[in-house]
Amino acid sequence: MVTAFRSVLVSIVLLLALALISKAQVPQWNQVTDSLLADVDLSERLPSDLNALQFVDETTGFISTHNGEVIRTEDGGITWKLFYADFAGSGGYFNEGGYYFLTKNLWFSVPAHSSAKWARTLDAGKHWEFFNNTTCPDVTPFFLNADDGWGISVSSICSTVNGGKNWTVLAQHPGGVNALNRIFVLDTTHGWVTGEGQVFATTDGAHWTKRSQDSSIAALELHFLTPTQGYARVKVYDSERAGHQQQRMIYSSDGGRHWQPSTWSGGSASEPQVFSNCVSLGEKEVWVIGYSSKANSNGPNTDSGQYDFVLFRSRDGGASFASIGKLPDNAGQPRSIAIASQKGRRVLLVLDTNAALWQAFLSDTL
Repeated sequence: MVTAFRSVLVSIVLLLALALISKAQVPQWNQVTDSLLADVDLSERLPSDLNALQFVDETTGFISTHNGEVIRTEDGGITWKLFYADFAGSGGYFNEGGYYFLTKNLWFSVPAHSSAKWARTLDAGKHWEFFNNTTCPDVTPFFLNADDGWGISVSSICSTVNGGKNWTVLAQHPGGVNALNRIFVLDTTHGWVTGEGQVFATTDGAHWTKRSQDSSIAALELHFLTPTQGYARVKVYDSERAGHQQQRMIYSSDGGRHWQPSTWSGGSASEPQVFSNCVSLGEKEVWVIGYSSKANSNGPNTDSGQYDFVLFRSRDGGASFASIGKLPDNAGQPRSIAIASQKGRRVLLVLDTNAALWQAFLSDTL
């Protein structure tokens, strides 16, 4: 009798311990209630792309709006200040292309599809340089630092070594492509460009060759963690249903020569639609938010238009993703995600389409 009681007691203790461990490994979300974010209505002012929230180091991050405002944090997202709001007064016409930030002071304005201008500031917006070089008009730049950059200009791949003052055409209509749409540069020798279902790459920074082709996909986001390991967020077109497309994750382990669909575990869908941008840490870790229809007693609730937004993490460079937990039910559609540090604690930040900012601290096991 005593032995049986002890066995039952041990089982109960083990179940409680497992429950506590499981709960500890699921992020606990709360909404950031900074006074500036509460007072400024960002919901109508976020840029059209998914990079409204960006961090350049562990504590310095930015939220940019489509009319050129920059809101900055220097404590990992605890407090925010309207830091910059005078792009037009600096001589530029801001467009919905948004910004990307390399450091606290080095920013670039990214041209929208219909705009020819982009700009660079070295002093956090005090002074701007505006560029529209005729050699590579309408260029969308990707810089590694203030000087070394590459870009795509309609159907050309270009480079600059003086911060965009002068551009050199490296390739025109590669693979017969008329419209290039994404560029990612890892270092001064390794870079990738996509367009019309084709992937081009360089291993010396100057010469570009075709790596792969799949006309059924279009890259929305392209990122390489090493010269061989990379992933992409893509639109996949359904050949049997005209106009039907879904967002998916694919990965490459050989520098972009071959691509495979990422695998998924957990969550409420075997392969969820990918909704947010991706954020990477180191050479293996990738975070993304997927969504699927809320389930009810009859299965997925596909008619209601209601979704579960599920946080996923990869520890193998995008090859496989595991569910970490859902976002709060009252959160809007996730728009941008970032990882920062608050007082030495790693924190995940999610900006939704209602301009609400959510955060969850990540334990040592996450």
